[in-house]
Amino acid sequence: MIIVIDGPAGSGKSSTAKKIAELLDIQYLDSGALYRALTCLWLMNDKPDLPEFFNILPGVKLVAEYRNQ
Repeated sequence: MIIVIDGPAGSGKSSTAKKIAELLDIQYLDSGALYRALTCLWLMNDKPDLPEFFNILPGVKLVAEYRNQ
């Protein structure tokens, strides 16, 4: 099951998504964190063009962990 919540900054998307994931016992993914990780990877590789960047991705191990705080 995939549920996507969209909206403006500060509107409660993350809080809502975390609660829904908890109630439905499904995983929560912070897509903003994923985008920031990919941007960091792109910057660390001297801003390659897109085809070159996509060639780099299969060799990247990205690990995500959610900690309920």
